[in-house]
Amino acid sequence: MINPQTSHNFSKSLGKRSKTDTTDARTIWEYHKLIGDKDISIPRVDREIMTLSSYLASYRLTLKQRLALSNYLEGIKDKILYWLLKKEQERLRILEQELLIQMDTYIKQYPKLKEDYQRLLSISGVGKKTAISLLTLLHTYTNTNRNQITALIGLDPIQKQSGTSVHGKSRISKHGNQMMRRCLYMPTLCCIKHNHKIRVFYERLVSKHKPKKVAVIAAMRKLLLIAHAIYKNKTVYVPG
Repeated sequence: MINPQTSHNFSKSLGKRSKTDTTDARTIWEYHKLIGDKDISIPRVDREIMTLSSYLASYRLTLKQRLALSNYLEGIKDKILYWLLKKEQERLRILEQELLIQMDTYIKQYPKLKEDYQRLLSISGVGKKTAISLLTLLHTYTNTNRNQITALIGLDPIQKQSGTSVHGKSRISKHGNQMMRRCLYMPTLCCIKHNHKIRVFYERLVSKHKPKKVAVIAAMRKLLLIAHAIYKNKTVYVPG
């Protein structure tokens, strides 16, 4: 499977300015010649995960609409309009809860998903929403290693350096799944307070004069790798 951003950048490197179906087909053909035969395989489609992913996408859409409506309501002065939109906000909240219940029920119908789900829930500071998101990610990309799973959600570090004059600060790439990064942010803050391993890791970075924002991002990556290790090794989380 070709990353669309990678093929787009490859097209730019060839000096192609137009974007049509014909130029796209030719670009992909040129790009595929750079890939070894051993790296080409037919992807396995997991119907169970595809269905769960659809539920999760619908849940996130509902949540986004409810939060947008909540912010919009702050500027409404007319009482009739306010209560009409308030009813819609309540409907979205109920739908949000129903989708969460349906996802939880759906997972428990399949033993493999249920077992991995329960293992992820054993991590201190991880709730149902985060566990479902992690479960979907890890089952979608089953054969990833630590570096790959980190890159998939854009938490991989990148550097900008050229000669002796350009030395940019290291930062995360943000080239991966933006929704997954958002999903992990609040649980990471919760883990910093209630998860001993994450808290010790975070405090060690802060004690070394790392900015708190950098320490939070590092803790987010740590949480992801813990979840990845639990999924790979089929073990439950052991508090430190």
